[in-house]
Amino acid sequence: MSFKQIQLNEFDNTFSSCTELSSVALGGRVLSVSDEFFAEAFQLLLVEPAPSLKGQFGPNGALYSGWETRRHNPTYDWCIIALGTSGTLTGFDIDTSNFNGNEAPEASIEVFYNPLAKDPDIADSRWTEILPKVKLGPSSRHLFTIPNAPSATFVKLNMYPDGGIR
Repeated sequence: MSFKQIQLNEFDNTFSSCTELSSVALGGRVLSVSDEFFAEAFQLLLVEPAPSLKGQFGPNGALYSGWETRRHNPTYDWCIIALGTSGTLTGFDIDTSNFNGNEAPEASIEVFYNPLAKDPDIADSRWTEILPKVKLGPSSRHLFTIPNAPSATFVKLNMYPDGGIR
């Protein structure tokens, strides 16, 4: 699958006519995660800019507006999102804003299409990778376009090996 990384100043021209299919307003929801010890994955569905929670702490440590997992995962962490409606994905904004030193170093994305499925099996062979493992940096938005992506009803975000993403 091919992809193109774009700069933040190209965001409006590239995505302004697109619908955010994972939006909670459309019914998007997190189905399952491998871990969310530091921050819950539902925050991946929020569309407003990630606020800084610097200096704020909860029972598990510093608070972040994003999904954050424990460290030292030997493989990778993942999150399965049910899209609010099926559609063709044109791109992704993998945001590590406010994660500096605890950001996910790399990520990949897979999709699954089955409008009748309620919760697809993570091991199902019908998951299709549409964004191969890409490097991420600290505290920035990483924008990718995905030409010719297949239709999807579910998205699986993988982060290698662990860390935080908004």
